[in-house]
Amino acid sequence: MLMQITTNLWLSSMNMTLTVGLLGIEVISSAIYFLNIKNSKSFYLLSCFVICIIILSLHILLNKSPILWILNLTLRDWSTVKLLIFWMFCIGIAVLIINNQTTYARKASTSIRKIFHLLTVVVYVPGLLYGCSLLYFASGVMLCIFFVLEEHLLHHFILIFNKTLWFVLNQSKRPGNGHYLELDA
Repeated sequence: MLMQITTNLWLSSMNMTLTVGLLGIEVISSAIYFLNIKNSKSFYLLSCFVICIIILSLHILLNKSPILWILNLTLRDWSTVKLLIFWMFCIGIAVLIINNQTTYARKASTSIRKIFHLLTVVVYVPGLLYGCSLLYFASGVMLCIFFVLEEHLLHHFILIFNKTLWFVLNQSKRPGNGHYLELDA
């Protein structure tokens, strides 16, 4: 009975954290659109402000530090740490494949794209077997990261890190001529 209560508390904390995080991403997206933010500096200032609000609101809602809660979630036992190390290894393989593609300026073949499908399966199967709640949380975090990267692409903000990644993101396969539908049209 105590184990079920503890599990329910973890899941409700995860749901709350992911919901507030996705709401923060929506606030950033809406602010970019309605405030007509065009430069990268304003975007990053807005993002820092919203992240501070998210952390503060999660601290109030969870009655504990959300950063320490996430650390506790990821480092709670040795099997979770091993799973995270394995996922980092898979991320490293993906980064090496992308780096190889961009270094030699080769277009991704079907077999290269299938490697990413295989990596997805290799990440999800152990996650479902050994750390379902951690996989759920990590998937929500990655969804937030993908939303932020799409905002960068949509509004042509300058990334604060690797320029090669910016090139890869801009050259990715997109339908049509690579432009998004205009919202004001």
